[in-house]
Amino acid sequence: MSDFFRKFPLVTYNNVRVRDMTRRVAIIKNTLNDPLLYLPYTIREGEKPEDVAFGYYGSVDFTWLVLLSNGMMDPYTDWPMDTDLFHRYFIDKYTEVSGETDWDVIAWGQNQEINENLVFYYKEDDYGKIIQIGPESYGAVLDAQQAGWQPMRIYDYEHDLNEAKRNIQLVDTVYKDRIDGEFRKLIVK
Repeated sequence: MSDFFRKFPLVTYNNVRVRDMTRRVAIIKNTLNDPLLYLPYTIREGEKPEDVAFGYYGSVDFTWLVLLSNGMMDPYTDWPMDTDLFHRYFIDKYTEVSGETDWDVIAWGQNQEINENLVFYYKEDDYGKIIQIGPESYGAVLDAQQAGWQPMRIYDYEHDLNEAKRNIQLVDTVYKDRIDGEFRKLIVK
């Protein structure tokens, strides 16, 4: 990703030449709306943005394009976590709420016998749309399940959020150099 920062202009700050990191650029809206520009891609377990850039564009210098074209501003929070990192994240986030420690936090998040880990109930309506209601709408899991509602537990909810980040779009390689050139022009304005 180092090539990305080299595109920013140099300015003098306190008598020192530094990169002007205050510049922000978004890919032109019309370009983003062109469905022919993109190809779908699913991020594999453990794959990093620079791995995708190297594998698809042939250079890690296009890591910025992978991130920017998917609206990812923070590669640490916007990129999907691998399983180990996800488990550490879940444990850190829910240790206090669950009253558990280490792997018992994960077991608590998946426990089918308790209601404290319910996020919502969901089911598909007659038109195929998923609808949700809060756990307070039903007094017991069994009553909800008998009515066709399924419980969404905290672990599954967090896992689904992380997995949804795996489906991204990559700018077709035919357009990468053009977008790179446009980016360079915009950044120096």
